[in-house]
Amino acid sequence: MAIYRGPGGPGDATTDATSEGIVASNAAAAALASQTAAASSASAASTSASAASSSASSAASSASTATTQAGNAATSASNAASSATDSANSATTSGTYSTLSRDWANKTSSTVADSEWSAKAYALGGTGGPSAGNAKDWAIKTSSTVDGTEWSAKKYANDSAASSELANDWATKTSGTVAGGEYSAKYHAQAASTSASNAATSASNASTSASNASTSASNAASSAAAAAASFDSFDDIYLGPKASAPTVDNDGNPLQTGSIYWNTTTNSLWIRNSGVWDPAAFSASGSVISFNTRTGAVTLNSSDVTTALGFTPGQGTVTSVAASVPTGLTVTGSPVTSAGTLAFSYTAGYEIPTTTKQSQWDTAYSWGNHASAGYLTSATAATTYQPLDGDLTAIAALSGTSGFLKKTAANTYTLDTNTYLTSYTETDPIYTASSWYSTTNNASNWDTAYSWGNHASAGYASAARTLTINGTSYDLTANRTWSVGTVTTASVVSANGFAGTVANATTTPAITLTTSITGVLKGNGTAISAATAGTDYAVPSTASTWTISQRGTVTTDNDGSFDMNVTNNFKCTPTGTFTLTFTNITAGQSGYVLLVNTSGYAVSAASTTKVNTTFLTTVSAAGTYLLSYFTDGTNVYVTTGGAMA
Repeated sequence: MAIYRGPGGPGDATTDATSEGIVASNAAAAALASQTAAASSASAASTSASAASSSASSAASSASTATTQAGNAATSASNAASSATDSANSATTSGTYSTLSRDWANKTSSTVADSEWSAKAYALGGTGGPSAGNAKDWAIKTSSTVDGTEWSAKKYANDSAASSELANDWATKTSGTVAGGEYSAKYHAQAASTSASNAATSASNASTSASNASTSASNAASSAAAAAASFDSFDDIYLGPKASAPTVDNDGNPLQTGSIYWNTTTNSLWIRNSGVWDPAAFSASGSVISFNTRTGAVTLNSSDVTTALGFTPGQGTVTSVAASVPTGLTVTGSPVTSAGTLAFSYTAGYEIPTTTKQSQWDTAYSWGNHASAGYLTSATAATTYQPLDGDLTAIAALSGTSGFLKKTAANTYTLDTNTYLTSYTETDPIYTASSWYSTTNNASNWDTAYSWGNHASAGYASAARTLTINGTSYDLTANRTWSVGTVTTASVVSANGFAGTVANATTTPAITLTTSITGVLKGNGTAISAATAGTDYAVPSTASTWTISQRGTVTTDNDGSFDMNVTNNFKCTPTGTFTLTFTNITAGQSGYVLLVNTSGYAVSAASTTKVNTTFLTTVSAAGTYLLSYFTDGTNVYVTTGGAMA
């Protein structure tokens, strides 16, 4: 049969069993006593810690109550003192439990409590200790039972070789009980070790609890002192009930402004003010004891109310209520003389605009007078602007900066840079001697006559004065009149982009010309057609590419007030201090102002001119500045980079 050898035994079953038995016996005895004592010690330490914590909590609560409730100050002080005493007692109890825990671990001179010995005493056994046998007897004694009932581990091992395995279980098994609900020596040894560690921890915790309890006692004492000081401060202000006005406070010190006391003779409250006692507004019964210049038990009557309000309530009768309304509103049911309803309604054509509509109208108004703005329309474009045709395109493509414009062919131009005679003074003596020299110059009249055409071919009436109509000649000598026919109908022929309608075509025709072409119109001398955006004209709302330079004019304005309707670029040479102002502010406009302030005149800004904090100081210094601006339609935002070199 295989024999368990144990850790490091000499190799025989008897010696192994004996060694394991010694270990088992020692562990079992120590475990049993240690487990019981440790549990008791831990319970006592826990109780002590709980008591210390409760005392600290009571002390903190007492301190809080003392500082927040002046009226209960005296009671809080007493409670705090009691809490301090309890904390001191808890500290003493905790120290006692700490000593008891140590006794349960190693006391051998006597039992610890309830006839029970310490863990060490149970391990030693014998005289002066527990009589149940020592650890050695429990391990190897074979002559008799150890305690009168049970045998040692060795005896049980020797009883039968077959029981060696059971001895092994009694020695080392930790997974459960061995037999009869009992555990092995190793199991109890491990439990004893754990109990000893827990006991040490409990002792440490008990020591900490004692320290905490001492701190709580100190805090409670401080709280008690603070509560006493708080109560004393309260007692200096509220003096309590007195039969007459006091002259010093409850500590015999001078009275403070704001001190109060209750007069038990008059049953009223009094307040200290500027060295004298003043009665409060009301007595305990709710009666007024001070009103204006009257003092004592004052009873208010209706005359007091009448005097205060300036009229006698309840007098007079309203006999008629009428309403008037501004233009745009109508009222009915007015006046009301007894009972009725005033009804308000809009007059026809009026309504109250919404906030949104008013804002839109204000925005439209800020754009300026639309009637005089001169907006371009399809009806006025052809008469306001020269259509973009071949001639203008050719002129725009010319290079050079000066010369006479000369047309050499259709849509073809050149710049003639020759120099021509522009003026001449006649010095010919022959001319001055002629009759023409003194003749009145009627050249203007002659030019006018020439513009009428060739008189020789004009067909002026001859002396016969006849008129031929449709092959019939009429004699005009007598200035007679003739009927030469009647228009029976009139019509419009659609051609060259035009069409039309005729009203009363057979009587009194009224001809209305129309066109089927939409948009901007252009003509070529014969017909009209639709102009092409970007080719024949520029569209303001569409990006355009310009083949020649487009330049704005520079307007000189030396008073510092710039009209945006005139141009967008200005030059200003001030002659004195001025306010930088913009008028006719138009959203989206931007430009420049060349400020030549060489004399260093002070510059200020209008409310709608927005500049940074250093701008006015900068441009008020002598120098030349380029100002750039942009407007959102309400304000004009202006910046500068500083003086130009």
